[in-house]
Parts: sequence; C-alpha cells; structure tokens
Amino acid sequence: MKCYLDSNVYISSARKEIDPKLNILFHYSDLFFAKCRTNKVTLVLSRLFFDEIGKTISLNKQDILQFMNEAKINYEIVEEIKQFKKEALRIQNKTGLHLADSFHAAIACSSQCQHIITWNKKDFEKTETILPCLTPEEFISIF
Repeated sequence: MKCYLDSNVYISSARKEIDPKLNILFHYSDLFFAKCRTNKVTLVLSRLFFDEIGKTISLNKQDILQFMNEAKINYEIVEEIKQFKKEALRIQNKTGLHLADSFHAAIACSSQCQHIITWNKKDFEKTETILPCLTPEEFISIF
C-alpha cells in the first residue's frame, strides 16, 4: 500500500502537538508511523512536503529522512513537481481545491497512492471523489 503523507502529520509528531479539543495528535501520528513500519506501507514524500516542514519547524530533508530510516519506514521521494502542473490545474478546476493542495493530490494520484494522510482532512475533502483522505487516527483504526 502507498499513502501520500501531508507534512502536518510529521510536524505534529515532531512538535508533540495537541489540538484545541485536546486530541493528542502526536500520539496518533507516532502510532501511524509504527503501523506503516509493521504493515510495510510506503509513504510518498514530495518536495512540497519537505519545503513545508522546513518553513514550519526548520527541519531539513536529511533530518526527516534520518527519522524515516531510523524508524524503518518505507518511502518514495518525488522531487520534481513541475511535471504535475497540468494535473494539479485539472484537479483544482474539478474540485475547487487550492492550487498547493491540488499539487499534493496530483502527486498522490500520479504516484498511485491509495490515500492522502493528513490532519487537515477538511482541506482535502474535495478530493474524495479522486482519492480518499484519512487522518492518522482513521488509518490506524481501518488498517
């Protein structure tokens, strides 16, 4: 199985985040990563993923990959995103999704992912007809 990983899942783990409703996001993010390891899930990571983490918590790609390698999590990296512009624009026009999120969805679809994993499920609700999205907590309960 392949899943596209939104940066907020990694960020919640690294920051030990708890949301305003006192949901322990980091706990579920950590359980999600453990589930990926045991179930041999491949996470698709894009340049957008690395850029967003760098801007938000100042970790670089090497730091993130070190975590993935030490946790024994399978991953694929999509470096070049220009090739997804046409598909991102098509998704944006079809769904009304923001362009940046349309790029995430385009990369996920093109990478043959089964799900987008995100804590901002509301941002990706419009992609449900194209590609379902799950929170880490939902992923854990299903798989």
